[in-house]
Amino acid sequence: MLATVLASALVLAGCGETVADQVAELRPQVQQVFERIAALEPAVRAAAPVRSDGFGTTHARTVQSCAEYLPADAGTLHRGAPLIMGECARAEYVFVLRVHRELAPSVGADRDFSPGAFDGDVLLFRLADAALLGGFRVTAASSDRVQIPTDAGGNAVGADDRLRNDLSANVFVAIDDRLRELIPGVHPETR
Repeated sequence: MLATVLASALVLAGCGETVADQVAELRPQVQQVFERIAALEPAVRAAAPVRSDGFGTTHARTVQSCAEYLPADAGTLHRGAPLIMGECARAEYVFVLRVHRELAPSVGADRDFSPGAFDGDVLLFRLADAALLGGFRVTAASSDRVQIPTDAGGNAVGADDRLRNDLSANVFVAIDDRLRELIPGVHPETR
């Protein structure tokens, strides 16, 4: 009886594709999506700055994750990779965040804080024909207060990273807020 159960388990284990097999099957489709995204560069450069609001939707986190799996070694893939790659392979639209002006935040030697600022726009493109479908302006600034840890001597530790991460997070909150404003229901309420 034990031999039958073990033999059945081995046969069942051999059935079905591995995560690496699934990702390998999706990789050419995802690579094609990234080639289409790269081909948008001339259209992005040529587009005038967005002065009024348009429309759009994004799964930017998914696209970023797909980029991580394209060159991935089979040993570094996790079980969710095929799902993410499948979503990416089906991408028909992409948002492009374009920077017009970015001022990096800083802390001086006397601990004076100079806040950062971001000004740009988000453009929505259809990948099939590289058509610019719309966009909206994005502006953000550093938080009024940013906590920066110090070492035993009172010296700031990782100040530049903390300041950059704060500004970056505020940019993405501004994008999320604009999407929620322009397209109610585009994201489930998480805040």
